[in-house]
Amino acid sequence: MIPVTIQSVPSRVWFRLSLLLSATVAMAQTNPVPSGFPGEPLRDGPGLPLIQERGRPFRVRRMASPFALEDRHSGPVRTFELEQTRSVYRPAAPAPKGVFGNAHEADLVLACQGFELPAGDLVLDHPSGLATDGSSLAVADRWHNRILYWRHAPESNTPPDRILGQPDSRRIDAGGGRGQLASPASVALSRDGRVVAVADTRNDRVLLWNGIPDRDGAPADVLIDLPQVTRKIPPEQPPWQPKGLPPIASDERPSPGPTPGLPRFGPTAPLRWPWGVWTDGQRLAVVATHGASVLIWNRIPTADNAVPDLVLVTPGVRSPRAVTSDGRGWFAVAEVDPVGANRMRTLVWRSFPTHRHQMPDFEMPGWLKGSFLADGSLLLAGHHDLRLWDRPPTASESAPTLHLRPQAQSAWLGPDAVVAGGRLYATSTSRQQVLAWNSLPSSSNSPPDFALGSRTVDEDVWSASGRIHNPLLASDGVRLFAASARDRKILMWDRLPDDAGALPDRVIHLPEAPNDISAHDGRLAVTTAASVYIWERPPVLTAKPDRILPGAFGGSGPAELTGVAMDAERFFVSDRGAGAVHVWNGIPMPSQEPAFSLLMAEPGRLNSDGRRLLAASSGEEPPHLWRLDDLQADSESEMIGNPNRMRYISQVVMVDGRLIAANRMGGQVDIWERVEDAVSGLPSDVQLGARSESDRAPLPLRRELVHPASVAWAGGFLWVGESRFASRILRFRPKSPGSQP
Repeated sequence: MIPVTIQSVPSRVWFRLSLLLSATVAMAQTNPVPSGFPGEPLRDGPGLPLIQERGRPFRVRRMASPFALEDRHSGPVRTFELEQTRSVYRPAAPAPKGVFGNAHEADLVLACQGFELPAGDLVLDHPSGLATDGSSLAVADRWHNRILYWRHAPESNTPPDRILGQPDSRRIDAGGGRGQLASPASVALSRDGRVVAVADTRNDRVLLWNGIPDRDGAPADVLIDLPQVTRKIPPEQPPWQPKGLPPIASDERPSPGPTPGLPRFGPTAPLRWPWGVWTDGQRLAVVATHGASVLIWNRIPTADNAVPDLVLVTPGVRSPRAVTSDGRGWFAVAEVDPVGANRMRTLVWRSFPTHRHQMPDFEMPGWLKGSFLADGSLLLAGHHDLRLWDRPPTASESAPTLHLRPQAQSAWLGPDAVVAGGRLYATSTSRQQVLAWNSLPSSSNSPPDFALGSRTVDEDVWSASGRIHNPLLASDGVRLFAASARDRKILMWDRLPDDAGALPDRVIHLPEAPNDISAHDGRLAVTTAASVYIWERPPVLTAKPDRILPGAFGGSGPAELTGVAMDAERFFVSDRGAGAVHVWNGIPMPSQEPAFSLLMAEPGRLNSDGRRLLAASSGEEPPHLWRLDDLQADSESEMIGNPNRMRYISQVVMVDGRLIAANRMGGQVDIWERVEDAVSGLPSDVQLGARSESDRAPLPLRRELVHPASVAWAGGFLWVGESRFASRILRFRPKSPGSQP
């Protein structure tokens, strides 16, 4: 079989299934069938042999494309699947030794289309907001930092007529100018089309246009910077005090410290992170997630940084996101994480809020966001469904007239739905699509007619283009691995790629969410909350692990495994439930207990270079370091760095005397040229992705790091995995000493 390289993203997507099937047939013809556990052959069909592994029967089966291993112990069946992609890319030559600088640019990106989009194709990345004036359609293409606008609601997957936030259809850079955006989460249009409002989330601001501009990337007419607005509110009228009402009594005001149910305001914690935006052309409502408030202007602002007429604060609300209203008698705010409850909900007011203490009348389960239709009916989207009421619900038990559950609907952190031009549109954020029905569905199982962002409704653009959420990186020096807890899979490149956007050679689908991954000398280890999976050789022909370690070690009770590492002599597993890092001499067998355990309150991801063991904290402690030359149970660890600066370090690695730390909340990767300097608390020598305190504007895509949570060193390159609002894998090539980074 001749390898085929498909360059454009849609072409790769279109032909991926046929390539996978062809590759599977070729592999089955040319490669021997892998065996099961020792002494057990692989068989097909219902008569598969059961294999004993530490008292548990497993069943090995060969699937149409991948292989799978099922764990037939009590509880749900656990299945491991291997997906062969037959990717073609250039391998990277080893990078010469060099240095890094603060303005260092990445030279390659994986798990992403690239630093620019292919020409002529409509590609979406986490579309999370929709808006219409009845006939047009606007889409918040969040991770591409832009708003797409069609003058007439599209009838098929066609390019938009106008783009806000970018100068053309290929650019996807975030920016802080008046014509730029950074992760816009939502967009709103007035019915007359004269007001366009965008929640420019990562820039902490709201942008307003007086109608759709006549060119791409046009600057906004009005800019509302939430931190600036906070500072403009006089002391006698704090943000939670609406205009025209008497001052709040001193015993009603939130204390300077954290108060359950009430946000902190002022210079140390201003209103930020606008997520939801709504307008009817007369009023404007903005949800400030940081600050747990809803800002309401009774008239559309015509000047920058206009102070809102009301800041609605609801006790118990901690992370509000989306807003839906008819502008008259119904107002709803969706929330992710209420105080004291690990669930999503939507708070509903039967009348438009007018005062600071106006409590919601009822709540509905789940994150719901949508719009009102011209006839007064209400359409709301959830994470996996769409609901239509002939009249807006007046109580939590009000049943919808139509409950639609499309199979492709999957809108993580961004459900929305509108009816434009007689067609129904709904975001499918996790699949990078906007689903469309040519008319309002009449039954609960009506399939979509087409999708924006993909050639077919069933196309999984995210997976087909090699994307992965929150990649956790590891390398044995030859291969590159990226694991995702949310996607429950591992991407595997057999060689370090030198082509941007190179697809992985294999995808390993796991039955549980991985919390950490480690690779050394051809071995691969992955830890989930309750298990450790070990492959003695790279999983090339089968996904089944060679060893599975149960999570409870040494009778410590229920496990909460958070990290794994190995070197030439030892194997390490961090267990937050036990408050310890377990240590084995060599690769452990499934029934083997640790040689001893090291105490640490909340251990997280691990790394060992054979001389030192590093443990990041899964809480808010700085990382810990143990020296391995005489490691034993009572060995004390050293705290790395200043506790105030090292509280949110997700991973730490050591390479050639350097210490490299992923600072997810600081938005940077810290590099110390000497490990001793990091241990002594000195500032890092280099801060990749760092910005000044006074400049909050995003950096260019090659320099910016969005919540970096993972780092790996392979082939002389530094690889960085982002989390949350980017999820790219960036490669940084060292510069020769004396060059300008």
